[in-house]
Amino acid sequence: MITRKFAAGLLGAALALPWPMRADEDGAAQVQALLQASQRAKQAYETQIEAAKSADARASLDAKDPDAAFARQFLELGKKLGADPAAAESLIYAVQGDSDGSTGREAMELLGRDHVNSPQLEMLLNSYPHPRGPAAENLFRAIEEQSTNRVLRAQSMLILAESFKDYRPDEAEQVLRELMEKYGDVDTPAGPALDLARKDLVFVQKLSVGRAAPEISAGDLDGKGFKLSELRGQVVLIVFCGEWCAPCRALYPYERSLAQRMQDKPFALISLSSDPKETALKAKQRERLTWRILWDGGSTHGPITSEWQIQGWPNLYLIDSRGFIREHWTGSPGTQVMDQAMHKLVKEAEGAKPDGR
Repeated sequence: MITRKFAAGLLGAALALPWPMRADEDGAAQVQALLQASQRAKQAYETQIEAAKSADARASLDAKDPDAAFARQFLELGKKLGADPAAAESLIYAVQGDSDGSTGREAMELLGRDHVNSPQLEMLLNSYPHPRGPAAENLFRAIEEQSTNRVLRAQSMLILAESFKDYRPDEAEQVLRELMEKYGDVDTPAGPALDLARKDLVFVQKLSVGRAAPEISAGDLDGKGFKLSELRGQVVLIVFCGEWCAPCRALYPYERSLAQRMQDKPFALISLSSDPKETALKAKQRERLTWRILWDGGSTHGPITSEWQIQGWPNLYLIDSRGFIREHWTGSPGTQVMDQAMHKLVKEAEGAKPDGR
């Protein structure tokens, strides 16, 4: 058993920089040694998080998350290893530990410049979520253009389309159509590239930002019927969630506050639960969830979740008073971002003419 005190000591020791490497170890052994150290540090950190007694205590531990510190070590090791095949693996761990930061961006630049034909790239392409942003876009374009592996090239195009499909749907559609033409015969680990591209094309055409939101017809936890179209004239935040999802549970305090602050506004908060009904009902009572919670059959593969192609939780759609998708977030973008987006749309709704224009 790892005690909280022991976990704190282990985490502090693991984060001591730099992590010692034996000079006689080959590149692969050095990467594995650093990986094991990072895993021990992460386990210690998660033990502290679980032992924290309050949300404030958990928040105070955020700065101690070891991912970014180890990402920097993986980056430095990858640079040191140079042409060693293990360098690509180390750089990929750097990306996974700090995909949004300067460390991850530098690692992606090195991968695209020096390791575009490394078989280790499968690790990055087959993991989820994929990195986003200009550095990631450059990396995936480099793989598609330069790799000798057609599977990796097809996967890179699928990832590019995925990163475009919410806010750059025209570019996403262009990438997908090119993929279908060039790699329609390729089988990827996730399935035939042609089938995956066709599915993504449906998303781009029906679920990307700027499209009219598809109808949702479902029953809520109280057994009452619900139709999304009945909320026309209101801004709607739909949260695909589940009790099994820790980041979903972490949103409860914000959602309670939001429901209270917006109760006299043209706004509706709707949760769509992937839990068994009994679990969802217990959570509603325990967490004092006062807004409508729809039930999707007790599965992450329920009919509504499947139609909306939900692939990560929590998944949030913000719909304006005319019924158009205005924002889509996989994972919470932060309360400030959500508040700003919602207040803007609510202000628009309050100023709208009776006919909705």
